[in-house]
Amino acid sequence: MSAWPPIRGDAKNQLERFTLAGVTGTWSDRGKLYGAITATKVELYKDQDHGTLVADGLHSSGADFAKVTLAVSGGSGISGTCYIDYQEADSEWVVYPLLAVDEDINSAYIDFTRWPKEAGETTREKQHIRTRQEFVRLMRNRIPPSPGADYIATGIVRGARLGPWLVNSKGDFELKYLHNVEDYREWAIQYTAFHTMRTVSPVLEDVDQVRMVEGAQALADKAWSEVIPLYDDDADMDADREGQRHKISRG
Repeated sequence: MSAWPPIRGDAKNQLERFTLAGVTGTWSDRGKLYGAITATKVELYKDQDHGTLVADGLHSSGADFAKVTLAVSGGSGISGTCYIDYQEADSEWVVYPLLAVDEDINSAYIDFTRWPKEAGETTREKQHIRTRQEFVRLMRNRIPPSPGADYIATGIVRGARLGPWLVNSKGDFELKYLHNVEDYREWAIQYTAFHTMRTVSPVLEDVDQVRMVEGAQALADKAWSEVIPLYDDDADMDADREGQRHKISRG
């Protein structure tokens, strides 16, 4: 499997297996969160200047990928977990729990907010999840991860990677070295809108609904095919090389 979400700038590979819930446009930078590691804590912030803390949790220094529980801070509603193998303090990494937030999608179509929510769920939460899953699937198809032959005592493949992938401590591939994650936002907006229109009953005539579904699908295909993935091989938040251009194949 491939773990979500992508992480950038984790030069020491101290972090992996983030699981985050409650992320919204109000409490993130359009779906991106800025992180910091101290000797005792893992912290997530809404802004690049680390002015608004949205979640944090204590870790044990020296533990080999110990689980950290991230609790809500400042009323953000964001919580979750991650795993850390602490080596040194680092405040230069980011994590992408959402590629596109509801505000992006609302702005793509007029009066999108009329569309009903499901009871007890964040607006389009299921569609966001589908988009995350599709992003990882498409990346795997276009840039297949390549496990190496290095095994630790537990028999888990470690370290070897190709392109943006890193094998984590559980043997899952994670997106650690994809530099331009935000460049996929336009695709994510259209793909999420496509799934929303397919699965939710809007206040539209059937012919208009079909037109919008087909339009969003075509725009998503176009957006995906035009992005060239960039790799940050040394995790310094600066792209080092280009990957192959995505192409859409029709069968």
